[in-house]
Amino acid sequence: LSNTKAIEIVCKDSEWHSVAQIKGEERSKKLVRIKMGQLYLEAVNKQRGIFFEVLPQFLEIVLPNASLDDDYESCKAALQTHPDFDKYFVHVENWEDNTEFMYACANKVPMSFLENEGKKFLEERISQLHLKEKQRLAKDKIRETLANTEDLQPGVKAMVAMESLGLSAEAQLLELDVLQKI
Repeated sequence: LSNTKAIEIVCKDSEWHSVAQIKGEERSKKLVRIKMGQLYLEAVNKQRGIFFEVLPQFLEIVLPNASLDDDYESCKAALQTHPDFDKYFVHVENWEDNTEFMYACANKVPMSFLENEGKKFLEERISQLHLKEKQRLAKDKIRETLANTEDLQPGVKAMVAMESLGLSAEAQLLELDVLQKI
């Protein structure tokens, strides 16, 4: 709703004339424009909150994994080529100034938001995926080394075994209960 349209609507209200007589017509119109700006800013902030809320969930769906070589740019490119990209994201510049977007695509996260305010969410997701991949590789390496080592005594604690095999760096990536299940 534009300010002009809002003022037209307000001017038709029966109370407008009495307010306009007291405050003056120009001042009253200015107050309507100020209030419209406040309401729009509230709507933008509410939408921003929704984006912050759904972005981690959307990233989990469209970016389920990443290799250790993937960085922000490669993950952003992978995200944009995902078959469900259009379901969760939309290309729109200056989404805060785009009233059509605010009402037509409110359930999609604009890429401009992801590239600016949401960038830390994507970077955190990439970090989580990197850690997950490192843990998987560490588990595989430990499992392989243990399978090839015959001289371990039964009952040797997992961390002691890892230390004696020179796998302490890999073991530190994993929690103790995960190590004992290997």
